[in-house]
Amino acid sequence: MVTIGIETKFDAAHYLPSYEGKCRNMHGHTWKLTVEIEPTYLNQKLKGMILDFKEFKEVVNQVLDRLDHKVLNNMIDNPTCEAMVELIAGSLNFHLTPHHVRVKEVKLQEGEGGWARYEVR
Repeated sequence: MVTIGIETKFDAAHYLPSYEGKCRNMHGHTWKLTVEIEPTYLNQKLKGMILDFKEFKEVVNQVLDRLDHKVLNNMIDNPTCEAMVELIAGSLNFHLTPHHVRVKEVKLQEGEGGWARYEVR
């Protein structure tokens, strides 16, 4: 199966109220997002393309506009990297459905540190 993907970044702050450590305090990151999609079926109008990269980026940017330069705790109580990648993947799937594609994998890297991955098997 052929897939396509893009990488992008956004900036957002958060704090982890349930965590005993430095991350309990408000802090920010540049988050790196990698999204890979696969077709539910190929759109013949696009002559074998899964999705035009321009449209793909527009959908991703639509989802990230809600997060970029925001305090993530205003959207989710405990915005861990794991919780955020699930939230982003679900929102992307919702917005990608009309394009006849679905998320195969979303990887969210928190700053220069660790990452969480959501994948469909």
